Order: sequence, then structure tokens, then C-alpha cells
Amino acid sequence: MNKRPLKVFLCHASSDKPAVRILYKRLVDDKVNAWLDVENLVAGQNWQVAIPEAIRNSDVVVVCLSEKSINKEGYVQREIKFALDIADEKPEGTIFIIPARLENCKVPERLSLYHWVELFREDGYDKLMRALSARAEKIGVIKPVLGSRKKNLFFQPPNNSRKVIFGAVISVGLIAALVIGIVSFFDNSIKDSIPTQTAVSTTPVLVPASETQAKTEISPTATETNTPTATFTPSVTPTFTVTATPTPFGFEIISISAVAYRGGKAGAEIKTQPGAVCALGYILPTGGLSGAAGTGPDTADQNGICSWEWTISRFTNPGWGNIYIEAGGKNESYPIEIR
Repeated sequence: MNKRPLKVFLCHASSDKPAVRILYKRLVDDKVNAWLDVENLVAGQNWQVAIPEAIRNSDVVVVCLSEKSINKEGYVQREIKFALDIADEKPEGTIFIIPARLENCKVPERLSLYHWVELFREDGYDKLMRALSARAEKIGVIKPVLGSRKKNLFFQPPNNSRKVIFGAVISVGLIAALVIGIVSFFDNSIKDSIPTQTAVSTTPVLVPASETQAKTEISPTATETNTPTATFTPSVTPTFTVTATPTPFGFEIISISAVAYRGGKAGAEIKTQPGAVCALGYILPTGGLSGAAGTGPDTADQNGICSWEWTISRFTNPGWGNIYIEAGGKNESYPIEIR
């Protein structure tokens, strides 16, 4: 056996770069020698020479597909054409090109000959790993090692699940609005029946948090609206205040939603130091900070895992938002497309 890992080239459109970066990191963690332009090209290197050479030297080419990439003109189409030309030189039955759908989109006709994987499905990444393992075994190189993280990269719940979730949220919201309205009515009635008294000014007393407690705040909170917007211009940047001493461990992404649908769910999962204070803020396409349940502070479990899951309101404007994560002294943001 050749003591080298499987070489995998990640063909993609620039608009899918955030999602493909996550795929790249996951493959590297699972002992695959993945090739991604932003990670492997060296400053000053002629990319028009280096990319075709990397494709030719690869054992597998994973073609990442989305609604944007299949309709995009440019160099990505040349990459696909070059990979198809190399595939024609391979023996019949060779696993060389693997179309990988990042979302529910049409597979281009010239790639439809090859069985594809759907990375937005619950078992999508596992199927990709099985194909890569089969190719590695065939050519006698080191097989990928699937890690213990079973949560999929870009999994979105099926449409019927989203409808059930949305229906439940609307029902709870209507009940809450009714209760608030009744309480407000009686409160105003009681106030009207009480004689007016001179207000007494008091000085607020600030109570410091205990030294043994770690509190995380996200401020401010914006309301999701349906005002049309053409571009994503963040007007609010979430501020995370952590009173606990941050660890130098930082964090790594296990999974994060790159695309989410109105009425559906989005989520993120990270690995950091056990017991570390973590926080997540979701910036709406309108630029405001969402107060959706499921975002905000969290504490890493004994394995160092922090996870969040929240519902995207069906009234949210479509467009690009941001997911901000802070843990272990590290703060990063990741784009998310709302459809």
C-alpha cells in the first residue's frame, strides 16, 4: 500500500466558498489530502497552471454544486470541463468525479452521468466518505478515517418538518399575544383606578456578578421585519461580554448552516474546551441582531461541545446574514444565506 492519503480536489464556484471551506476542514480532519485554492495556492503562484495540475494529480474530484454555481459562468466551468477530460482517460468504472450537491439544485446534464451525493441530507457526508474509501482501496492508498462527529455539515430538515415547526411556533405566538393583551388590559384598568401620586426617584444599584459565575450577554436585539432589502449591510454587530477568563483553546467548527430556508431551521455546533463559555449571535439579512430562541450563550459539555439550533422566521427577508460565534477567546463570523 502507498503510504499517502487520498488526494481530493474540491471544484466549486467562488460564491460557495464558505460552505466548501467547512467541507475542506472536515475532510482534512478525516485524513484526506484535500486541495482547495485558498488553502493550497502559494503567493505568487500562477493559479491558471497550478489548478489544472492539481486536478490531474488528484485521485478524486468533488464537484460542489448549488443553484448559483450551476448557472455561473467563469473559471469553475473550465475546471469541470478539464476534470471531465481527465475522467475520459480513466478506465471504465473508475470513481474519479463525484458531484456533491450543497443544496437541493439541478445537476448539470454533463455531470448527471455520475451518481451524486447530497451533502444537505442527513447521511450525505457519510456517503461521500464511503465513495472516497472505495477509491482509496482501489488504488492502494490510505483510506479516510471517519471521525466521531456524526452531525452532518449542511443538513436541513425536510419541508414537512419545517411546516410542523412553523405551525407550532405560530400557535405559541398567538397564545402569548392573547395572554399579554389580557394582562395589559387589566393592568391599565387598575392603574386608572388609583389616584396619581408623586413619583419617587430612586438610584439604581448595580449588583456585581459573583466571581464564580460566568455571564454572557448579547445586545441589542432587533425585530425581524419584512422590509425588502437588496444587499446585506450589517448595522448591528453583536457584543459578547464574558466575565470568565477565556481559554487560549479557541474552537473549531463541527457543523454550521451555510443555507437556511424561511420557516426552517439553522444550526451550528463547535468543539472547544470542556466547560468553556460560548455565545452565538445571528445577524439578519436586514442587519439587525435576531433574538430567536436557541441563539445566545451556551456552556460546553464534558466533551467540549457547544451547539445551537434556531428557527428562521418565515417573515425574514431573503438574503445574506451572518453567524457570529465566540468561544475560548476566539471570535469568528460565518455567512449564511436565507432563502
